[in-house]
Amino acid sequence: MTKGKDVTNDDIMLMLSQFADNMNERFEAIDERLEAMDRRFDAMDRRLEAMDRRFDTMDQRLNGLEGDVHSLQADMRDVKRSLVSIEDRLGSLEGRVEALEADIRELYHMLSERQKSDTSFSRLPLEKRLLTLNTVLLATAKEAGVVLPR
Repeated sequence: MTKGKDVTNDDIMLMLSQFADNMNERFEAIDERLEAMDRRFDAMDRRLEAMDRRFDTMDQRLNGLEGDVHSLQADMRDVKRSLVSIEDRLGSLEGRVEALEADIRELYHMLSERQKSDTSFSRLPLEKRLLTLNTVLLATAKEAGVVLPR
């Protein structure tokens, strides 16, 4: 094509052919890139499906754990109620033990005073003194309404 020449049909056909060849090459390149992207997206789809399965498994495990937590919470409420009851009973028992300790101290004090005043008692053999002390202790406890451990 030179200046001043008219464009012929052959020139137009040649230009169209070159344009079409160029476009075909570009479309083929685009197709290759799209196929590569499809392969990458297929791999991503497989990974996402695997992640979905893992999340489903985790959901099931979490549901099981929620049930376990609810069960543990109920058990803890029962334990707390039992503990409160035990603490109440323990407080009552502490008072009774303190009273018994005071009574026993008083009994030993009384026996000690009696031993000091009773010289014949100190002359008795040890076994006889222990038996006498035990008898006095039991009688005093009975009089006070206290049950001594055996």
